[in-house]
Amino acid sequence: MDWFNTRVLAHDAESCSNNLLVYVPRTPEPVYRDTYKTGPQIPKAFSTGRISVMSETPDMVVPIGQVAYYSLITSHTEYLPVTVDLMAAKGCDGMLFSLIQDLYEAGVLGISQTGRSHVTGEEVLF
Repeated sequence: MDWFNTRVLAHDAESCSNNLLVYVPRTPEPVYRDTYKTGPQIPKAFSTGRISVMSETPDMVVPIGQVAYYSLITSHTEYLPVTVDLMAAKGCDGMLFSLIQDLYEAGVLGISQTGRSHVTGEEVLF
């Protein structure tokens, strides 16, 4: 992964990381326990979730909102969280923590609370 660490997320003396890699880990959609799944399959050779492991770069997940869907179980509208992953150059973990803190202080990100809506703060678990 030397190529990735020198070409995509290279270290920068001024800002620590010359780029940020921002990606959505998966499309939020409900997964019901009573749904039959396909049988075992050959694992995929590559996914964005494996980049940080192979390149030793920090990868932090940040909740940014929620999406509504009609639940087949409760028969009313429920919400699923929407997240993004933020990656920076190797060794820039602290820079990512500072960025997330700055986004929180600017009101871009909120604090997640168990059983509460990330957007409205209302209770979602009965």
